[in-house]
Amino acid sequence: MAFRDSARSFLLLLARLCVAAVFLYTGYRNIGKIDATAGRLAELHYPVPKIMAIVAVLAELGGGLSLAFGAFMRAGCLALILFLLPTTYSFHVPGMLAGDSMQAIQALKNLAMIGGILALSFAGPGGWSWDRRGQGG
Repeated sequence: MAFRDSARSFLLLLARLCVAAVFLYTGYRNIGKIDATAGRLAELHYPVPKIMAIVAVLAELGGGLSLAFGAFMRAGCLALILFLLPTTYSFHVPGMLAGDSMQAIQALKNLAMIGGILALSFAGPGGWSWDRRGQGG
């Protein structure tokens, strides 16, 4: 049973790191694009676009760190899903509906990410995580 628990913890850590890598990378890159993102959000008539752009970067980085460390996992997963839903709807679905295959791929990728994040949220962080430290796995 100990091997099975260790294998589960390792695989959950691997899954968390794979998903986190996407958000940590894009969040870091988007720090320098806050004004451009705010401009695009303003075009889409989002309220307080500069604040929303900053919140988006914080959701990506905070959610990515949450997954990477397995810390505050449910909150991190929620932040990432709340980031992905409007992003997908506003930035990728219109292009997909217009026949842009790259936007279709981006929209479907985001849906797959939401599915993976939901699965991680329900599976929990595993034994090798901040949330489970000192709890015996």
